[in-house]
Amino acid sequence: MKIISAKTISLTFAAALAGCGGAEDDLTSDQKLALALKPYFEQQVAWHPCDKARVPSISENMAASARFRCADLRAPMDWGNPAKGDITVAVTRLAVKDPARRKGSLLFNLGGPGGDGILANVQFYYQLTMYPPTTSEQQLLDEYDLIGFSPRGTGLSTQLTCASDERLSTVWRSRDTSVPTVDALLRNVELKSKACQKNPLTPYINTGQTARDMELIRVVSGDAKLNYIGHSYGTWLGAWYAGLFPQRTGRMVLSANVDFSARTFTEGGLLAQPPAIQRIVDEIIGPYAARHDAHFNLGTDPAAIRQLFEALPPALQAATLFALGESNILKMSGYIDEGVSLFVAAKGVQQILEQSPGGTQEQILALARRHVFSPHSRANQMALGLATKTLIPEYFRAKQLSPFADDALRMTTEESVLLAVFCNDTPALSTDRQFWIDKHREYAQRYPLGSSLSGKSVVNLSCLFWQPPQPAVIKPTIEQVARAPAIVMIQRQFDGLTAAEGALRMFDKLPNASLLYLKDAYSHTSYPSGNPCVDEPVTQYLLNGIPPPRRVDCENNRKLWLDAGNELEL
Repeated sequence: MKIISAKTISLTFAAALAGCGGAEDDLTSDQKLALALKPYFEQQVAWHPCDKARVPSISENMAASARFRCADLRAPMDWGNPAKGDITVAVTRLAVKDPARRKGSLLFNLGGPGGDGILANVQFYYQLTMYPPTTSEQQLLDEYDLIGFSPRGTGLSTQLTCASDERLSTVWRSRDTSVPTVDALLRNVELKSKACQKNPLTPYINTGQTARDMELIRVVSGDAKLNYIGHSYGTWLGAWYAGLFPQRTGRMVLSANVDFSARTFTEGGLLAQPPAIQRIVDEIIGPYAARHDAHFNLGTDPAAIRQLFEALPPALQAATLFALGESNILKMSGYIDEGVSLFVAAKGVQQILEQSPGGTQEQILALARRHVFSPHSRANQMALGLATKTLIPEYFRAKQLSPFADDALRMTTEESVLLAVFCNDTPALSTDRQFWIDKHREYAQRYPLGSSLSGKSVVNLSCLFWQPPQPAVIKPTIEQVARAPAIVMIQRQFDGLTAAEGALRMFDKLPNASLLYLKDAYSHTSYPSGNPCVDEPVTQYLLNGIPPPRRVDCENNRKLWLDAGNELEL
């Protein structure tokens, strides 16, 4: 795969071709590539009403709006060699009401990799209009077209799927560091890697290619600069674009940052997640439960939750982790009471199992309905619901799992793109099998909840079996990102999915960046944040291009529910 320069595919292809005048054989290789790419940049975009059958989650009002339109852009599968064929990049646009006031477009990516952002623009619009917007927020909506897109491989764009006839090994006890479990983890990683690499689209699913798709969106939108809001993985993508196209980077907001100064996504994101998640349990949820023992009946020791989890029988640990992974408990601060109640439920189920060893699922469910999980009536009802609807069924399912999954390997589009991006973006952090075995064991012990929620094991995204080990794309350096105009970063201190330490390292190496740092804030959410200390400076930056001061530490303006004097809600 040819490495294509950012200069080649920007609109400077016109300058590259100007004055050639001779036969095509006289052109340089870059000029020939620019000539081949020219039709993509000059394509006419066929905006059309969005088919609600293709985008079922849009509201009837939005689907019927003349301002909301869909389009399919034609892009080369390989920006370095367009002769390999085309893919489709799906986009949506929520246009300004008055074209005379239009300042430009604002593009969104709210995370992944593998997440579909086709309606990220609509989500942003509803966030700003859920309550009457401020004057500056309304001005923002009046001056920017809002653009969402499905990154290549996802959603309504050309999709990547990975499949094979092999059956995965079942790994339900993620903290197990025994040889059979580690071997099963490694076997699954190898099967998934082989399945993905059979798909001819896989080599072209990476952040470098997606960043160039964003450049295409900028050009066909008629914008001189790309204005962008990226969240979580979207920060990695935005920084990559800024490193490739610093002169084309406009107003860029990056929230919940993956450390782009790291050599690999694994260092910048994957390995930072388990300790960040565990910190939420140890420093937010545990102390909160201890402060409100009258509600949760877990004791006044902040370490009680970690101790409780580690004492659960393996199958109940698996059920608890399943419930945590299926919820927003460790992502959104508004779910902390549900989070603590889950541990209340786990404690109660453990007591029931100890009192009735060998009981059937129906017998344990019947006992749970008579069990007192907490003396506080609402906390008791919350725990009862979690126990009967999730924990007990998942406990018995975990006990009955066969050594292998029942069906052939079928990865979702999100799983497929996640693996491809991780392993195509940068070389593997290590191709030493023992390195990853040791890392799995270390994390399972040090971060019992955090490591289990990060895909069950750090081994899963090790890229140990990815061929070739050296990707064909080249990640821009942090110094190249620093050549772009002002970037505004937003980071919460207790973000469980994108650790604050990584964001701070990245910020320190970007003299062109401003940081809005939310102290004590616990969530993984984007702008608008609900905190005026963040939202107003970001809105003003998007409107006038003037960034906030180099660093602003914002106080958390949202107390946890019971700390604020509220009662539990069912």
